[in-house]
Amino acid sequence: TRSPPPAHGGWRVEILLSRRVYRSPGRVRLELAWCHRAQITCRLSPPRFRFDHAKYFLVDGRTAWIGTLNMTYDGFTRNREAALVTSAPSVVRATRAVFRADWHDRPAGPATRRALVLSPHSGFVFRHLLAPHGPVAIETEEFYPPHRLQNEMEHLGRQLRLILPARAVYDRAEQ
Repeated sequence: TRSPPPAHGGWRVEILLSRRVYRSPGRVRLELAWCHRAQITCRLSPPRFRFDHAKYFLVDGRTAWIGTLNMTYDGFTRNREAALVTSAPSVVRATRAVFRADWHDRPAGPATRRALVLSPHSGFVFRHLLAPHGPVAIETEEFYPPHRLQNEMEHLGRQLRLILPARAVYDRAEQ
């Protein structure tokens, strides 16, 4: 008898799952069980983060996909999402370093921040981007910037274009 083909075409697949899922505390158990059934190596994101909101893929060690897309039906079919796919070596290396660091629950180090904007502690990058260089366009799902960032955005005045969702959970909660 022939042995079964290697799972995933022989490729190693590793997934970091958020340990906390919005409004679905039982979801993490389901995701872990699915990974186990699919023979995918997975771990939970480092506990030092309040939420793991990162969404990125590394493919073949040569391509990085970084974006907003949740790995859900709505993420692929209904939601407004955006992503950057790049083979830029500095971005791929930094993305790989962040994944490895999170996989082993250790800080990624300052070198990764030369190619990527990483939170927590990323406000200084946005303040630099908002410095008076010309028009700024922002589309965001949530908008509660820190006070200092709000002040800098107010100074942009008409040079700032901002797109927010028409309806949001926090709108309904305040009513």
